[in-house]
Amino acid sequence: TITAFKSNPRTLAGVTTIKYYLFTKTDKIHAFANIRKEFYDKYKDLIDAVVRTFTIVPPKSSGN
Repeated sequence: TITAFKSNPRTLAGVTTIKYYLFTKTDKIHAFANIRKEFYDKYKDLIDAVVRTFTIVPPKSSGN
């Protein structure tokens, strides 16, 4: 199970940044996207869709 949170978009110097926080029982992953302001509305749904496809695979045990 992955629990995910997304920050509110923040625009600075013509670039909109959105941060994603993904948590599992053992991992914490931080992903972010920087999009030029004029393209944010066009691509925000696509970026969200890509982040939803993330799969976190735990490392294989070494067998020790």
